Amino acid sequence: MKKLFFAGLLSVCALGLISCLEGGSNMQSRSGVPGIVQFDKNMRMVIMSPDFYPYPFYDPSIAALELDPGDCIFFGYAVDFNDENNINYQTTGYIQGTLSGQPIVVDEYPCNSYLEKDTSALIPNEQAVAYATSSNGYSIFFLDKLFLSSDVTMDTDQKTWWYLYHDSTLPVKEVDGKRVYTLFLRAEITYPGKKPVINGYTTNVFDTKRFVDTIMSLEKAEGNSTAYFQILHINEIKDDSTYTWAQSEIIPINIAEE
Repeated sequence: MKKLFFAGLLSVCALGLISCLEGGSNMQSRSGVPGIVQFDKNMRMVIMSPDFYPYPFYDPSIAALELDPGDCIFFGYAVDFNDENNINYQTTGYIQGTLSGQPIVVDEYPCNSYLEKDTSALIPNEQAVAYATSSNGYSIFFLDKLFLSSDVTMDTDQKTWWYLYHDSTLPVKEVDGKRVYTLFLRAEITYPGKKPVINGYTTNVFDTKRFVDTIMSLEKAEGNSTAYFQILHINEIKDDSTYTWAQSEIIPINIAEE
């Protein structure tokens, strides 16, 4: 079994995932935590989260919510590890707690392995992305998904379609002795919106399993245990339709065999 470890992209909001115990008690509570809805072996609806992985989070109220298996969400919770349901969680195989509020379902997009959009031209109604990995949001790989927060300036009711893709025909870049792969992040405005413009970040989820499996296979063939990539994005579009590309920091992915 392979376990995916990710470093270098965690934002300040993602620090301290596990050790968030309150004072000296055995309570843990958080909000804005990424998760993926699943059925467990007993067909209970649970949430897989990096806070408790490999154990699922369970609250009986999850079953009554408008959630489907496979939904990627942000949610809040409170867990009492002294509760009788959690004293033997390693044996029962789950951690029981209480949801805080309604989970928010995050839009999910594919991560394709071909040049989905021409990089020599703008997409019609392209949205500039100031930073591919926002320092204010939450960006992390989890269970083959990339939860990615990106800084944008947009109308509050704007609708946007996101693209993340890898051109497998591009040569791997050599940067400071590292083999660096390239992902392209693009955004297309599908509804311009009419409400005031805001500067902020938006979070989307991308199915990166094929991309990660591919680059890790290539790197293992080279005798490496770590792969590196960068995200390229258009960060400025001027009135005359000229534009500039920017790139994220170099991001490592490590695979550990279990």
